[in-house]
Amino acid sequence: MNLRNTNGVTFSLTMLGKNYLEVWMPKLDRKEIFTKKIKALQKNKCWVHGDDLLISITEPFVGYPAEEIKHVDSKYPYHALYSHVGCMPLASGESQGQRTSMCPSCNREAAKYLDSLEKE
Repeated sequence: MNLRNTNGVTFSLTMLGKNYLEVWMPKLDRKEIFTKKIKALQKNKCWVHGDDLLISITEPFVGYPAEEIKHVDSKYPYHALYSHVGCMPLASGESQGQRTSMCPSCNREAAKYLDSLEKE
């Protein structure tokens, strides 16, 4: 999938990384996206799909994410397949699970995307 900004420049999602919407869209679009995110969070909803956010316990992800992981994080922000905890190893008692918000649609679509990568 490719994105085209208002200047007519096209970028592939793999080129753009985690926050591709905030980085490559013009300021007006970034403001609209930010406003949409805030309004959705105030209602405890996913700003991408509009689903109610659920609390989930997920496996911690330690280390620097690959491009595929960055893509999943940017396209499906509440996937809850893993939770980033940074590059430092966790204490044994902290690595059992992390609380995070989950959108059922983000979770389902992110899992499909990652499954499709494994099949390639």
